[in-house]
Amino acid sequence: IKTRWAGVRFGPLGKGDFENVLISNCTFENCNGGGIKFDPLEGGEVRNCIFSDIVMDGVTAPIVMVTARWPDIGSTVEDRPLMPPGKISNIQFNNMIIKSKGAGPKPDGGSVIYLHGYKGAPIRNITFSNIDVVFPGGGTTEDAARRNLMDSCDMDWNKYGYWYTNKGAFGVPPAYGIYARHVEGLSLNNVRFRLNKPDERSALFLYQSSDISISELTTSSDPQAAPIVTAKDCVDVHLNRVRSHNRDNKKTILIEE
Repeated sequence: IKTRWAGVRFGPLGKGDFENVLISNCTFENCNGGGIKFDPLEGGEVRNCIFSDIVMDGVTAPIVMVTARWPDIGSTVEDRPLMPPGKISNIQFNNMIIKSKGAGPKPDGGSVIYLHGYKGAPIRNITFSNIDVVFPGGGTTEDAARRNLMDSCDMDWNKYGYWYTNKGAFGVPPAYGIYARHVEGLSLNNVRFRLNKPDERSALFLYQSSDISISELTTSSDPQAAPIVTAKDCVDVHLNRVRSHNRDNKKTILIEE
């Protein structure tokens, strides 16, 4: 798969549901706008999907999930009412080798795996198993300290419009690997993150999420960078064998309230 925008995409224009999808034995090369992209923004649901045995090379935002409320696309009414937020649940990613690219504040234009649910309708039950990702790196201490990213449930449609085209809608995340917000049920097993150049951010930033299980996570990071995992306003975060190449000098997790 080679494409200018999004290799595999679910929504928008998603009032109905996508379910029971299996995609395997694929390569993604030089894809912009997200590799595997979920944006059910008009009430539809994406559920029960498996992505396995996939190689990505030169793909921005290799996996991006964002739920929000959009106006009814295609409506001719000037003041279009917002549709209900979509739902994402029971998604598995297995046996993947990824070389990520991209930089900047747009969820589908950066290099980070981006999981952003909606308050009251969180993303549920996402699993990553046997995943190896190389990220470009380059995040600064200022990026690592950012805590004011836009929440999709607070987004002013009149101000930001279609957030895909507005660089100020979300902002650079404080993680180089995975940024997860409003997620219930996130599992990582045998996952490896590497960097092409140093990055001061955490490998994972968990925000307003719960039921997180991380086992066998290996990361690359500078000893002076943020902890491997930062969790803010989270419940039930379980870590087992989480380590960095510089593990002797590295804090594993930072808990923030």
